[in-house]
Amino acid sequence: MNTRRILALSALALLGTVGTAAYADGEGDNLSPYALQFQSSRPADEVHAEAVEAAQHHDLTAAASVVAAPVKSPATRADVRRDAIQAAQAGRIERGEFTPS
Repeated sequence: MNTRRILALSALALLGTVGTAAYADGEGDNLSPYALQFQSSRPADEVHAEAVEAAQHHDLTAAASVVAAPVKSPATRADVRRDAIQAAQAGRIERGEFTPS
């Protein structure tokens, strides 16, 4: 019984090793239904040169200008908490779980 288990585990380990080796060599790439097959129209050096040029001419100030400045509220934390408690007690704030209508 022990020998049978050892042989079964050895067979599974061998099968896993063979399967992993096949995928490592690239043989399993075409087995996937999501494998992407395409023919490139431009050489890799041309694409790399274009990416390097774009990175050199990239302007970071344009990205920084779209961020809004923080708004400073005149109310303090205590004021907001007090107003929320008063609104809850007066029934102006709904309570419980949100249910879309």
